[in-house]
Amino acid sequence: MKGQIGAVSSQFIRKLVAAAEHLEDPAAMLATVGLSSEADATAATQHMVAAAVFYDLLDRLEVENDAEFPFRYARGAAVDDFGALGLALKTAETLRGTLERLIRYYLLLTDTAHYELEAHPDGAWFIFHRPMPERIAVRIANECALAAVVSLLRQVSKSDVSPLTVSFTHPRPASTKAHHRYFGDSSIRFEAEHNALLLSHQLLATKSALGDDGLSRFLLTHLDSDLQKRQESQSLETQIQQVVANALSDGVPKIAEVARQLDMSERTLHRRLAECDRTYQTLVDETRRNAAESLLKHTDYSLADVAFLSGFSEQSSFQRAFKRWLQQTPATFRQVMREA
Repeated sequence: MKGQIGAVSSQFIRKLVAAAEHLEDPAAMLATVGLSSEADATAATQHMVAAAVFYDLLDRLEVENDAEFPFRYARGAAVDDFGALGLALKTAETLRGTLERLIRYYLLLTDTAHYELEAHPDGAWFIFHRPMPERIAVRIANECALAAVVSLLRQVSKSDVSPLTVSFTHPRPASTKAHHRYFGDSSIRFEAEHNALLLSHQLLATKSALGDDGLSRFLLTHLDSDLQKRQESQSLETQIQQVVANALSDGVPKIAEVARQLDMSERTLHRRLAECDRTYQTLVDETRRNAAESLLKHTDYSLADVAFLSGFSEQSSFQRAFKRWLQQTPATFRQVMREA
């Protein structure tokens, strides 16, 4: 399914299980996904678990009616629990630097989502992109992610951090009291364009409590090496398809944007694709097809929604493309899959 290509750090799963207070046997829940109850922070951070396992476990935790769950998770997610990356986040000079490091090295924790900073007159939007079809587990995971970023900033600065605005793409829940208690004076919006935090210039310029340039340089050298290994472990085709899949709900990204996210020039990306005897358009087509097939198999979304989430602005264009791919209509494909 789009957005489920890849994996997440098992540390996320451990923190989610720990936050589910109603569980009688947390160790047994961890065991269902192949995790032991004992693991040091470095090993847990580096151990990756399939994204589908992560979301299925969130469903099985049955916390959709527990309004405090995302915020317990965030409070329990200590920066120190993420090894060298956590220390690198703490030793940045300012909170902007902390966020920039999180953006750069987030691939070490998961390749199913990414962050970006977008300039705003009042400061900057810190946007969390998790390009997946809406489901309860994703809504909970998105709230956990934004709450955890605020917790991270509070730990790094050792001060009370409140974003100017917190926005979520999902509908407003029946009660938002827990949200307001956690985010403080922030304006909280639902059914927004992005899952994001609007952070003021003053907050971004806030000094970190443990800013250390020398230690930072040492840590970043090691993190850059780890990041390079992680990127090299994925084929170029897989990396491109992941970036495209992550952007499809906003339309097919231009190759220049994909090259930027892969830290190479557009010319270099064209050259490397030519060396593989592949084209960008072919990879885009394959990614859209995979996304459409998975959405039709695993969700009840309307055909119009499937078209949109597969990167098509018009359902008619999607219908034509799907018939070209599989020689049948999307509706027929869905029916056949459900009868199989």
